[in-house]
Amino acid sequence: MKSIDEKIAEAEAEWRSYRYRYAGVRESAGQLFRAVLRSAGKRMNCAVRNICPVSIYPVRKRVKFHPSYDETKVNLVVSLTSTDKRIKYILPTLYSLVSQTRKPDLIVLWLGRNKAYPKGMLSKIRETGILIRFREDLGPNTKYLYAFNEYDRDVIITVDDDIIYHKDMTEELYRAYLKHPEAVTARRVHKIRFDRDRKPVRYKDWIWEYRDAVSPAHDLFATGVGGVLYPPAVMSYICRESKDFLKVCPKADDIWLKFCELKNGIRVFAVPDAGFHKDSVNLRTLKTSLAEKNIDRGRNDRYLRSCSQYFGFKDDLCERILGEL
Repeated sequence: MKSIDEKIAEAEAEWRSYRYRYAGVRESAGQLFRAVLRSAGKRMNCAVRNICPVSIYPVRKRVKFHPSYDETKVNLVVSLTSTDKRIKYILPTLYSLVSQTRKPDLIVLWLGRNKAYPKGMLSKIRETGILIRFREDLGPNTKYLYAFNEYDRDVIITVDDDIIYHKDMTEELYRAYLKHPEAVTARRVHKIRFDRDRKPVRYKDWIWEYRDAVSPAHDLFATGVGGVLYPPAVMSYICRESKDFLKVCPKADDIWLKFCELKNGIRVFAVPDAGFHKDSVNLRTLKTSLAEKNIDRGRNDRYLRSCSQYFGFKDDLCERILGEL
């Protein structure tokens, strides 16, 4: 089994190969000459400049890694966020996103404004062709809320910043979306379980990474770590509900989104045999992972209770889910 370092190296190599294939680089003799000089770390002296008066200093040319965003059509947009502490580890994730077999029309990284990010890292991110946009930091909800409002006519895939995604991630999600355009589509889902009193059991006792679903259902819980696709119609419902999430459920965006879906009768579809289970690499650590705090410390269960009460599902959550509304 390949190590994480080997996976990162492969992702970077594939990205670099794709970069030049996609850009259609055809270097002339002069361009090739300058490239050789740059790689050797040399500078042309005055005598050589007189013989070959060509500027050898690198010209930073923006390479478009994705087709231009077209406002006249429905685009495929990938949206994610990161923090000032985690952004230095984000490049492997971005390399895997720009190397997808089904190219997104746009990849947007939302960052909290008024925070200190390494300038060198921001430059490297922009070189991948990914759009960086600064907004008010809403915690994990930053990943989806701004994209849902600003790209509300598009199809949006939300992803996490600490996963090297399988190269077929966007293609798998998009194909499933075409079959079930009315549902939220996810590559990793949990199945919600209830006890004898028809109350939901603890989050950690649900059926994790459930793979036997054959159709969209309310008892499937989409997890953002695998990539989740939201159709345009679904996003409008979620934005309408997103008023008090910072008070009710500030650190568990998956739970808040699930209750928004339940409130509006939106089902979740699980991609069969998704690539998340095959080749994706989890880069998160216990020190930086929000999931570890939410699950092991029982925070998700508190968020489930608070959301159930907020949305008015306190006594009939089981009926709403198992009764399929």
